[in-house]
Amino acid sequence: MFICPLHFFIIGDGNGYGIQGFFYRYQISSYGISFIPITNEIGYVTSGLIDGKSAISILLWSFSTFIFSLVFFFFLLMFHELKKKNYTQISGLLVISSIFMILSSFSQYGFYFYGPAGVSILIGIPILIGIAWIIRNEGDIYESSNGSLS
Repeated sequence: MFICPLHFFIIGDGNGYGIQGFFYRYQISSYGISFIPITNEIGYVTSGLIDGKSAISILLWSFSTFIFSLVFFFFLLMFHELKKKNYTQISGLLVISSIFMILSSFSQYGFYFYGPAGVSILIGIPILIGIAWIIRNEGDIYESSNGSLS
């Protein structure tokens, strides 16, 4: 999931297009082809190079990435000791990460994912919510197979 593209976008009036994953943005525009790691984007915001709704969008996407990373490492640490409560926490945090992706897109492209900044297609949201649903159901299966509530 860390390298999969989660967001396809078209810039402005067709001035460019690209894909975005948790840790990167790859875009092709009139300025050329760019591969931008999330660390660079955060640096652009903190230095003041990017501001306004684009800065808010980058910060929300970064927070979504941070939450997803926490979920991933929590899962790795607790893999051998997962209880129903852990499955619920993991699936809930995946949904929260998805919500921050949606908010990031809203702030940049508008409520309908379309506006003067371009068009946004968040293909990662259904994937993350699907994974959260599977994990949540896995917790229910775990509970019924152990015969106890955790």
